[in-house]
Amino acid sequence: MLTYATTFDYLLRLGERFTPIGRSELSYEGLFNAADGYPLLVVEGEVQGQDVYRDTTPTGVESLTYAVQVLTQPAAGRAPQPAGQAELLAQTKEWAEALAEQLRREHPGCLVGVNKLALPGTAGTALATGWRVELTLKLQNPIDRTASAALFTPQVV
Repeated sequence: MLTYATTFDYLLRLGERFTPIGRSELSYEGLFNAADGYPLLVVEGEVQGQDVYRDTTPTGVESLTYAVQVLTQPAAGRAPQPAGQAELLAQTKEWAEALAEQLRREHPGCLVGVNKLALPGTAGTALATGWRVELTLKLQNPIDRTASAALFTPQVV
């Protein structure tokens, strides 16, 4: 079962297991190395989330949005051309969809939303092309409410 802590590792390994990419990197603040070249799956460290409520009661589930970038560049020695950019965008879109589908298969019911943004030659200092994909996951919130309450001194009124 995926948790906040295990999802980063899962997404990194997903990129490494995906044959057309085979590499992944964790990035904070949009910075990544890409020293070993492209294609590359960049897992962004910044996550957005919220608790899921039924009426006003917490359900023990949280909705967290993880972002990944599915990136590539033209073959070495080839300058990016508009037609080539369109091909690279189409190819990386297929890769992004395959990654999302694998997540659905391996963790049924977990993936509840996918948003995509095209990055036509604008990603990183190397001007890679691809997609930024936001994956919204519903994950079990592992908080122990009794243990958490025990960390506080009683409120004095």
